[in-house]
Order: sequence, then structure tokens, then C-alpha cells
Amino acid sequence: MRKIVAKAVTAACNERGAEMVEWIVVLAVLATVAAIMFGPGGVLTNAMNAGISRLSNIITNSSYSVLTAPATRAAVSTSS
Repeated sequence: MRKIVAKAVTAACNERGAEMVEWIVVLAVLATVAAIMFGPGGVLTNAMNAGISRLSNIITNSSYSVLTAPATRAAVSTSS
């Protein structure tokens, strides 16, 4: 255990080791942000699902109104 701690301290004091630690921290932050944004229940996932559901409802409602439209309305729109 002492050898591991000694290597970690040496790496932290070394320029290359300090830079490696900085990159590990940056990657950890990026992974956390990505998990929050894109993960299940994430901000963007919920927004995309809500948008897709809304578009689906608009398409369903408009196609339903076309299928159930009275015949006179269809005749008027085709004669114009």
C-alpha cells in the first residue's frame, strides 16, 4: 500500500502526472454532464420524448380529422 501511495505522490509532483490527473478530472466532469444530459431521465431525453410525443399527437389528430371529415368538405376542397 505504501508503494502505491508513494507512486501516486511522485506522479502528482511530476508534471506529466499532474497533467494526467487534470485530464482524469476533465473526463470525470464530462462523463457526469453527459450522464445528466443524455442518461435515462436526463434533461435532453425528457425533452426529446416530450417533443416526439407532441409531434405524434399532432400527426395522429390531423390524420384522424382528415379521415373523419364530412364528404362535402372533401368535395369543396377538391373543386377549388
